[in-house]
Amino acid sequence: MSEPTHEERRIPQGFRYLILAGAIVLYILIVTGGIVRVTGSGGACPDWPTCFGQWTPPVGESAGIDYLHRLAAFLVAPLILAAVYAAWKRCRRTIWISRPLYLALGLLFVQVLLGGVISSRPLAFERSWATALHLGLSLLIQASIL
Repeated sequence: MSEPTHEERRIPQGFRYLILAGAIVLYILIVTGGIVRVTGSGGACPDWPTCFGQWTPPVGESAGIDYLHRLAAFLVAPLILAAVYAAWKRCRRTIWISRPLYLALGLLFVQVLLGGVISSRPLAFERSWATALHLGLSLLIQASIL
């Protein structure tokens, strides 16, 4: 086994776990987004970020599936923000770590706005470029984190 380089020794172990946690939760978010699309649950919660004006979905399978996707998004955002902050504090000069995370943060901002538009107007965006763009952005964010 080779010895770690100087650059690899500078990366804190906790930072690696933070990135790993973000990548795993983002993967779950992408999978739940696929489930929302396949089951047609995309319009079950017509407003955003709440569901029928409440923070908990009404009883019903479709609303629960749609809301599970939103919950995963609420978990991903703080993980990415924490990773970007940690990269800015500790790995700012290591561009192969910091720049992809900065890109992920910018894409996350666009992704959240696009997700809100798709959620609040499900019929207009049901079979459009917006849902494909939403998936594409999520995959770019995943690639940036990894």
